[in-house]
Amino acid sequence: MYLWLKDIPLQKERITLARIPSLAMGSLYDEAAQGTLNIDRLKRYLNNPSALRAVGGPDSLTPLAAACVGGHLATVRLLLENGADPNGLSSRNRTPLFLATTASIPRNRAAIVRALLDGHAKVDLCYPETGKNTPLMSAILECKDKEVIHELVDHGASLTKENLARKTARQLAKENGLEEEILPKDQRNSLLPRLINLIVTFIAVVVAYINNPFLNKVVDGVIKDLQTIKLPSNDQEIKDTIKDEGIPEVRSMFFAIHIELIAFTCSLCRRRILHQQILRRQRLHLWRRTSSRSFSTQLAHS
Repeated sequence: MYLWLKDIPLQKERITLARIPSLAMGSLYDEAAQGTLNIDRLKRYLNNPSALRAVGGPDSLTPLAAACVGGHLATVRLLLENGADPNGLSSRNRTPLFLATTASIPRNRAAIVRALLDGHAKVDLCYPETGKNTPLMSAILECKDKEVIHELVDHGASLTKENLARKTARQLAKENGLEEEILPKDQRNSLLPRLINLIVTFIAVVVAYINNPFLNKVVDGVIKDLQTIKLPSNDQEIKDTIKDEGIPEVRSMFFAIHIELIAFTCSLCRRRILHQQILRRQRLHLWRRTSSRSFSTQLAHS
């Protein structure tokens, strides 16, 4: 009897949790891959000292790596609590953290990454066989899971280490539109960057509507000023910035500004449409007058 599961991509390879033998086979890999392992059955396997390091299955994964790929959080925690190496290598020098960020199913992915990191997995461990991509690079390139990226960044993942293609996590995040996700936690949660982005977007709409060269120069200056604003580096600075008004009031203010800008943008669009309609009517009226005069002139000459 076999259980058929979904193919899971791993860069140019595929990890296939398919044709996993049933429990009758009695292997630690099998039970970890299926998420059916419990403490009593694990103790029996631990009579063999190499059981936690042994690889199994068509992709030669350790039991911990198989549990990570399958999204079995409880099994991952059970194995870690009973001595599984969070940096133990499967075939082609793939670590559990690399596989969790590259080939795992979405279910429990962020929680599994957190469990591995809390279990002392090396956050930047990588090998030539995987392109020297760190787990953070893999998360940016493969799963693009923002929660996973946040976990890795918050645990000190390097943004400047290079892979074999001589690219850093910072460069890869920029190429994939994930620059904001690799910011420090206090800056990710700040309202100020979002407010600045909103203001810049609003200015861009106004410029696109008016398209005045002088105004464009003024807007360039405003944007440069906005870029020089120092973002708060911790919660205390955020509290000092908003003084005594409190977070709820600031959030309400931010929401109100957002609504006002949307309303103003809609108003600009309505005015532009109305202006275009007036211009069309004026052109039509001018054409009719011109045609009428031309016809009258022809009659007078005839």
